[in-house]
Amino acid sequence: MPKISVIMGIYNCASTLSDAIESILSQTYTDWEIVVVDGYSSDGSLEIIRELAKSDERIHVFMQENRRGVTPARNESVVHAQYNLLAFLDADDYWEPEYLENMAKLIKDYPNAGIWGTNYGTIENGQKKKNTTLYPLHRGVIENPWIKGNPYWTSAIVISREAFDKVGGFDNRIIYG
Repeated sequence: MPKISVIMGIYNCASTLSDAIESILSQTYTDWEIVVVDGYSSDGSLEIIRELAKSDERIHVFMQENRRGVTPARNESVVHAQYNLLAFLDADDYWEPEYLENMAKLIKDYPNAGIWGTNYGTIENGQKKKNTTLYPLHRGVIENPWIKGNPYWTSAIVISREAFDKVGGFDNRIIYG
């Protein structure tokens, strides 16, 4: 099964960071590493992630070259990633325990895809909303996924490093979203 680098750019996210990391630590699929780049947090986020890294050698923490936002932090995290599959998780998001296992199955079933995505949910007013996606019942290759709009949510995809490099990573001019 493939090894996956989980990419996190963090900045002042102490209130949600532990839950996000715990959702990775609780995965049924365990062949992963977490690569975190901190943008010089001032709320204790860095201390939280460093403490968590002490108890799991798969967590690697780096400081952002200069605080420029989440997009450059993601690109910097990828530089430190050891594996060829990249999953992204924002510090205010979390994964269900089978997320990486399901992604590994998709990768096995569609090895030439380059990017793999799943349905995702949102929480509004404390209520989970499932299947927030443009393709709720689709399983397979979507030849032109942008016909309906952007089908991808950053925290619900895995991308091969080859595809990531081919498109030049995230556009550093976009510092949010």
